[in-house]
Amino acid sequence: MNVLSVKNLSVKLGDNSVLENVNFDIDEGDIALVLGPNGAGKTTLLRAIAGLIPYTGEIVVNNVVRNEKETCLEQIRRIGFVPQKLDFQYSLPIRVKEIFKIALNIKDENKIKEYLEFSKAGHLENKKLGELSGGELQRILIAFVMAQEPNILLFDEPFSGIDIGGEETIYQHLKYIVAKKHLTMIMVSHDMSVVFNLANKVICLNKTIKCIGEPKNIKENVLEELYGSEVALFQHLHN
Repeated sequence: MNVLSVKNLSVKLGDNSVLENVNFDIDEGDIALVLGPNGAGKTTLLRAIAGLIPYTGEIVVNNVVRNEKETCLEQIRRIGFVPQKLDFQYSLPIRVKEIFKIALNIKDENKIKEYLEFSKAGHLENKKLGELSGGELQRILIAFVMAQEPNILLFDEPFSGIDIGGEETIYQHLKYIVAKKHLTMIMVSHDMSVVFNLANKVICLNKTIKCIGEPKNIKENVLEELYGSEVALFQHLHN
């Protein structure tokens, strides 16, 4: 069943055209990887889908149309967005569970614990934000998003700043979350060795769509067109 359709999506930031006439569909249960070089508009695409920036075109979420003049709060609530970097004051003496109480108005500590446990972060509930490692913070962000009960997850570089062991652990957990909760996920990442084992759909993007398909069907010449000289980095995908 289709849960997201992006139709003729274009985004301008100032005088700069970042995305042009982007079209694709995402089905329930898909794990889609967005590939593209720096400046291709990958993060902008996620932010447009999340309803965080203006755009032209049409985005259909759960069969409800949202265009550039409309912001449906219910649609946005059903889309969970985990950014590449979360800016906050590390010196603030605030604990993990207090973030859920303040930002999401969840007063039931057992409920907070349940969301944290689902993200394998229950042991972090009393830890201060400034004490969290990169992997721990990522788990907290996942729990925070899941507490909003989305059915579409957007991840911008989920493994950024995390060691290889942590990447593998979070990769397995994301796969578990999607299966357990019957979710749909769109992810931006440069970590091919991990993510190509996770995704069932690849969207090649450089301002506009260059290709869409299963990872095994993404040809080397398409990657060469997408990345130019950087294609050597991806040779191992087709061995």
